[in-house]
Amino acid sequence: MSPKLRAFLPYVLVVVAWGIGFSMGGGFHTKDGSFAKSAGSNHDAGISDEEARLRVGRVMEPVPDATDDARRHVPWDRERFKRAAAGFSKEGSLLSYARRAMQMTDALTADDFPMVMEAHAEMKGDSKDDFIEGLEFFLVGRWAELDPKAAAEFLIAHKKLGGFIDINGAVLWGVWASKDPAAAATFAKSMGEGGDKGQALKTILETIARSDADSALAFARIHAPELIADGSLSGILGERNKITDPERAARRLESLGIFDDSTTQAMKTAAWEWAKRDRTAAREWALSLPNANARSNALMGIYEGWFESDRKAATAALLAEPRTGVDLKATVEHLAIVWEKDDWQGAAQWINRLPVDAEKTAAAAKMAERLARDDAVAGAQFLVAVPEGPARDAAIAEYVDYSPVDDVEGKMEWALSVSDPARRKATANKVIKRWFSNNPAAAFEWLESGSGMTPEERAAFLSE
Repeated sequence: MSPKLRAFLPYVLVVVAWGIGFSMGGGFHTKDGSFAKSAGSNHDAGISDEEARLRVGRVMEPVPDATDDARRHVPWDRERFKRAAAGFSKEGSLLSYARRAMQMTDALTADDFPMVMEAHAEMKGDSKDDFIEGLEFFLVGRWAELDPKAAAEFLIAHKKLGGFIDINGAVLWGVWASKDPAAAATFAKSMGEGGDKGQALKTILETIARSDADSALAFARIHAPELIADGSLSGILGERNKITDPERAARRLESLGIFDDSTTQAMKTAAWEWAKRDRTAAREWALSLPNANARSNALMGIYEGWFESDRKAATAALLAEPRTGVDLKATVEHLAIVWEKDDWQGAAQWINRLPVDAEKTAAAAKMAERLARDDAVAGAQFLVAVPEGPARDAAIAEYVDYSPVDDVEGKMEWALSVSDPARRKATANKVIKRWFSNNPAAAFEWLESGSGMTPEERAAFLSE
């Protein structure tokens, strides 16, 4: 197993287990408290039920016809937990490990967890076992089911919440929100420096939105209006609803009344998906938006998706799209980037027909940059196909900058063909300075031999 895979193994474990638990409808564990029973027998994972019980230190001895509430609980102590955890940590597949970890934590009561968490911390300090590391997330998930407030207070006190990758927080707030989102939000908002309030509220909202985005929006208006204002909710709502009901997602995002980058990007995604089903309706909605940036982003989503399925129709429609109140420069840039490089002639013809000079310039520059990286010969042919002017000047600048070919004299010839004097000087200077860095003798010889520069240009360069 590679070091990178080993480093992420605990996160894989918790995602597998948590995902299966939620899919069964019972949060971190299933409704009857037994992950192993609902997800499949231990025999399915390559171990017998008896072997599984032995591996967890015989802490779960089933009582015939026992209900979850009547299950016999064997008292725990620190050493019993360590033996139980160590007994199965290195055996079996990830899924069988997850089942056994659920089986172990299912045997705990709320009062056991402070001692067990401390014992687990001692084990982590003595071991580099990824499975021992991953067990913490199962412990947190089960404790959050039984007593989320106590779990949160313990994690904060022991500095186990927050940080760049906060898996404990994801488990804690997700489980708590599935049980009592209002209580989870109230506690999250009361946290001091020991927890990440913003991330906690986002996880709570994501959990609610997973089943009902409208409820998530209503909840945010009451408990976390700051996540509406800063755009965090936009990403949550857009992502959760873009596939199942993109029109509803789009209109819900509009109802936020906030048009920052996060929200307009979410609108773009929703419009993309909506247009797959009803392009006319999606476009009408996009054009009706009260914010220019939102309109432009929504249209970009529509055209990007359309380009993937029918480039000819999409590019023709984009040429005819009214530019009043929208900025489509980013859209044409994107289409130039994804245009098939073998059809550079078609790209040049389309770019030359764009109705706005700024769009022509942006698209030509992107196409030239891409061709310079992938096919320098085609890139040079593309430059010839673009008429003289700002678009061609921009394309040349990108081409000579990104082309990996060693023909520096050829690059200089292109640079000196730029029509705008200021841009010509900047482009040529960039090429020749790089040339002087790599091969000063050849560069100086080229300058002295005539070089194609005017005497004034040559003198200006040598004086710098």
